Amino acid sequence: MARIAILTEAINLYVSGGPISNYLKDSSVSRTSFLRAFNRCLCFDGEGRQLGWRGLLPRLRVKAPVRTKSLIPSGRNGQGGLSGALQLFFRRNEDVKEALDKYMLNSAKRASGHENKLRHRSAHKKFISLCRSKGVAEFEWPFNTKTKAKGAINAYVKRFIHARYDDIVATQFGDRAKAKSKTGTGYASRLTAVRPFDVVELDEHKCHFIGSIGIPAGDITRWLPVQRVTIVLCADRSSSVILGYLPILRREANSEDILATINAALGKREKYVFSEGMEYTPHGGFPGDLGGPFSWCGFNQLLVDNALSHIANSVVDRVCDIAGCDLNFGPVRRFDRRPVVERIFGEIERAGFHRVASTTGSNPFDPLRQDPEGAATKAQVRLADLLDLIEAVVADHNGKVGKRNHGARPLERLQSLVNDDDGLGMIFPVLPPLLPGVAGLELSIVPCFVRGSREKGRRPQIYFEEEEYFGKNLADRWDLLDKQVFAHVDRNDIRQFDVFHNGVKVDTVVVRGRWRHSPHSRDTRRHINSDLRSGYLEVGFDEDPVNAHNAALSKRLTRVKGVDAKGVVGAANAFAEEQRVRAQSAPKTASDCLQDAIDQLNEPDLPSSNEDELWNMEDLGAFNRGEQ
Repeated sequence: MARIAILTEAINLYVSGGPISNYLKDSSVSRTSFLRAFNRCLCFDGEGRQLGWRGLLPRLRVKAPVRTKSLIPSGRNGQGGLSGALQLFFRRNEDVKEALDKYMLNSAKRASGHENKLRHRSAHKKFISLCRSKGVAEFEWPFNTKTKAKGAINAYVKRFIHARYDDIVATQFGDRAKAKSKTGTGYASRLTAVRPFDVVELDEHKCHFIGSIGIPAGDITRWLPVQRVTIVLCADRSSSVILGYLPILRREANSEDILATINAALGKREKYVFSEGMEYTPHGGFPGDLGGPFSWCGFNQLLVDNALSHIANSVVDRVCDIAGCDLNFGPVRRFDRRPVVERIFGEIERAGFHRVASTTGSNPFDPLRQDPEGAATKAQVRLADLLDLIEAVVADHNGKVGKRNHGARPLERLQSLVNDDDGLGMIFPVLPPLLPGVAGLELSIVPCFVRGSREKGRRPQIYFEEEEYFGKNLADRWDLLDKQVFAHVDRNDIRQFDVFHNGVKVDTVVVRGRWRHSPHSRDTRRHINSDLRSGYLEVGFDEDPVNAHNAALSKRLTRVKGVDAKGVVGAANAFAEEQRVRAQSAPKTASDCLQDAIDQLNEPDLPSSNEDELWNMEDLGAFNRGEQ
């Protein structure tokens, strides 16, 4: 330390222009030692920063060692004396180094004609091949060593990967490693959620368990597995509360599913009714259950990925207009931009889905995965039980104590903001009521054309999904023939919908014929019509196509052998999705029927008529006791 202090003082005198000869002589430091120390301080380290006073530290290497001695093995069995041999070899054979670097870069980037990643063994073989092509003799390095420079090449490959990590991380280690490498860089994200509802994240996730569905087969019920349920989930970044979610049994979510999830997150979530024996935990639930501002509350920023269902015009335009938020898509394949929703998926998997017998585990080699399809059919997990499990696990997350909310539960924190317990005040982004004629996110907006013909006596009607829709008011709107109108369609029940023209409601049209019986979705009608055209399904006059389709599907599933037969899982999934849609539509259908009955009671009474006069049809003998 005394020598460092002497050199420090000498350098300060030298830089300030003062005399240093007498000081160096009195301190017994030669001028050569002083200049060497001063030059060390001016050197740069491996990161390009000047060493400064660090250059005075003893045994600190400020310059990489360079081998100049010829490559002559020495020591025991000729195993020593070869430090820096690869460096010297590359300095004398730069073409070999360039060819090896090109090979490693192409392999790491999966270039055409190369391996799918950079491997140490393959790099060593390439190096030996280049040495032979160069004409290196067998008695020269690397051929005069036992391993033929294998250790030196392995170390060189490691340094190569470290130097070009950002360029090759995706092809060398995978997309997840590339996304993860973007974190921990020391740069803070500009998307900072200061208060709840500042930033909301949305993503999809396939649940790690298999469900089953019972198909009636005569006197017994056959249980078949269905594919993993996909959850579309929306969560707040600040409070980590789940605002809303939607389970689907299709392979991928579409734009309509995204709109339904966002609508639930805004507070328009239908009250879920558990099966017998299931209920919420004391602190579980959703923000909409708190009432107040959360019954119709928007947010500032919505983070989604670049899936096709997210970038659809119907999603971008309608969500921005109704929720009043900005959609942020971000870079492709960057799941780290939505850390809260990704963490929630992991938590609900560990809390519930990984604990059932039919779990698929977190990967194909997870020991928890023990024949999930067989376990699902053996346990006879009903679709209702499957949906109950998802609802319970998701709702229970909102009632758990965590660090993000400073030891409070997510719902408790939201309630605390409403009560203004901290005294800071909170202006919630409460949304205004929708204007008349503006469709909510629970409805689909479909452009249609009014068809009809005065000459043929066909009154104005709507042709939608291969069926005709009629309405009392629309029947007299001859001025709308061949004009475009917009239908506000309920996704789970397309038997009737409202029609608008220039923002004004025209009428509520209803489908006629056999499609009027059972509630069904748009996808269900398309699938049934496809089967009708292909001859796979036959429906009688005025027979319910939905019930006929389900009966035919049930009959088909009972004929196949085993759960691995072709088309069984897909057919079971279609059947399960239809059951889910009908279960969600049942409460609304019942309320609609009740409202129709009330409306009929409120209608003015018709003039009384003699019943016999009403049914007196002279041309029909069946109505006149056979008398003509």
